[in-house]
Amino acid sequence: MNCRYTFCSGKTCGEPAWNDSEYCILHTELPHEIETPEFRRMLAEKDKRIKEKIDNNDFNFEGAQLTVIDLSRKRIGTGLNFRRAVISEKARFSNAEITGNVLFEDAVVRGSMWFERATISGSVLFERVTIDGSVWFEEVTIGGSIDFEKASIHGQADFSDASIGGNLEFVDAQIGRDATFYKASIGQDVMF
Repeated sequence: MNCRYTFCSGKTCGEPAWNDSEYCILHTELPHEIETPEFRRMLAEKDKRIKEKIDNNDFNFEGAQLTVIDLSRKRIGTGLNFRRAVISEKARFSNAEITGNVLFEDAVVRGSMWFERATISGSVLFERVTIDGSVWFEEVTIGGSIDFEKASIHGQADFSDASIGGNLEFVDAQIGRDATFYKASIGQDVMF
């Protein structure tokens, strides 16, 4: 049996299903009990599959159920897709070089996210994302726009020394703490 997860494009995942699940290892939720052998086994398999995808320059993690993702210092030539993904701890993209867009629409990150000193040639789309922690975009260079429309960030959002070529949009977004834009350069419009 193959994974039944349906991507935003309408295409199904098609990867082999994990054990008795209807979904592949990346689209299967982790057990809630983290101190179990089942959790550790699934986590090891998820980590193995993430490494395989990265080694194959496949950065489509749409709908994935992950604990941690760390693509710091990686060169990514295809953009990143984490639409509808759930990351239960943290996501790190510090010092990454990303050609293309970074997509996190409708994703949930239960920790914080770091993009400091990353270079992104395209746009960063975080519409309707939920981040339980903070987002750090210090010294980031983004060629396109950043869109946090209807996003919910429980911590702070830091864009200090960021260079954004396009728009910066926070329409209907909620930020639980400070939003910092100290010495940020924004090429087009800012919308709150």
